[in-house]
Amino acid sequence: MKSKDLPIGYWLIKADALLTQGINQIQTTTGLTRQEWQVLHAVQESKGIAMQELCSIMQPFGDDFAIKKIIQRFERENLVEQQQDKLYVTPQGQQLHQTALTLQTNFRARSMQNITEAEYQTTIATLQKLIANLED
Repeated sequence: MKSKDLPIGYWLIKADALLTQGINQIQTTTGLTRQEWQVLHAVQESKGIAMQELCSIMQPFGDDFAIKKIIQRFERENLVEQQQDKLYVTPQGQQLHQTALTLQTNFRARSMQNITEAEYQTTIATLQKLIANLED
């Protein structure tokens, strides 16, 4: 089978595997995995998020147990703290987030080479339609 004839599932799995491999590799200096980066970033961007909402957002990347385990680690390492049933990134966590974000930004730029904004938006729109079709 020629690569142009491979189904969309192949390309989705291949892209995800390469993203995970690349992010895990670039984040080795921060001590984060792709999943941990995603959790830290979600908490940072939310400016305060309940655990249940975080687990819901992160559902495609890991089950509730895995997400809660990451948060427990982050709490032990003083990267995240809980106040009034919401999670917040600590100053130490913010420093780590900024370092990791710089690495992510550079990785994203590399991964998006030769892909126009229009091509990216078309891909996202197509995937959203595919998901909507399958969720019905």
